[in-house]
Amino acid sequence: MKKVLAALFIVCLILSTLALAETKSFRFVVVPTNTTNEYQVGARALKSDNEQRFYVTTTSNGFPDNRAMFYISCDDSGALISNTVRNTGNAAYKQTAPKDKHYKLAYRTGRKPSDPETMSYIVEGRWTP
Repeated sequence: MKKVLAALFIVCLILSTLALAETKSFRFVVVPTNTTNEYQVGARALKSDNEQRFYVTTTSNGFPDNRAMFYISCDDSGALISNTVRNTGNAAYKQTAPKDKHYKLAYRTGRKPSDPETMSYIVEGRWTP
């Protein structure tokens, strides 16, 4: 019995030291653009692990044609520092992204010739820096 309790104590101790990545929900009002590198900067989250990838899941796309959303991670100053995710997935950082720092999720979608001049839609999801 003492061995079992000691083993459980050790497992609990190990699990308590593991860092869990912070996942944040987002709700963006998206305005389409024709400029490839023109991103709107949105949700901010703390990176609490050393994994050099970020993850995005689009849970609701308000565009009638369900058009592609493009996401990229930026540092706290707004500089783009990662590869791009289309809709849902993950991408690598282009430079080391240390843990315990805040990062922001930037987003964009393309404008179509048939789009009205003023249009915007709600896109929701979650992301982990």
